[in-house]
Amino acid sequence: SWPYATWRGLLNTWLRILQDLYNTEDVSIAFNQYIEEKWNPEQMGLVSYLRDFLNLPMDEQQSTLLANQDASTYQQYFYAAVKELVRLNASERPLILVFSNIHWSDEPSFDLLKFCLPLSDSLPVMWLFTMRPVRSNAPGWNFRHYLGTEYPHRLVWIEMRPMTIDEAN
Repeated sequence: SWPYATWRGLLNTWLRILQDLYNTEDVSIAFNQYIEEKWNPEQMGLVSYLRDFLNLPMDEQQSTLLANQDASTYQQYFYAAVKELVRLNASERPLILVFSNIHWSDEPSFDLLKFCLPLSDSLPVMWLFTMRPVRSNAPGWNFRHYLGTEYPHRLVWIEMRPMTIDEAN
């Protein structure tokens, strides 16, 4: 899978919600309106990292700046941008973020999740993860162990048995 594929799906869904909210078919216009209305001016430098990740247009100067950064610096600011986006949304109203089939997720997606998870200690953020119950050394199972060790105070496991054919119909 592509790096951060789990997050890309979530943020693309968020962009579609913005399009409805701002009544426009142009994703870039919806994103810009959201940023102008909600984003903290002190954090404006982080917006380019979201634009880049979401393949939204940006001016050439910003594009060049991001392209010339080393990977570690880029990752640091990209993580901060995503965390700020989650923080901002959770500050306005309770937020539920759904990540399904995390047994297929990539390691960078889990690293970004680990970076953002502390927000749930101070803001109304619910992280909902679904995964298949097949134990392995896959990143999803390592993440499950991480949650159980680092966030037992925020964790509720709900295990479901497979559905029968009749239940599925």
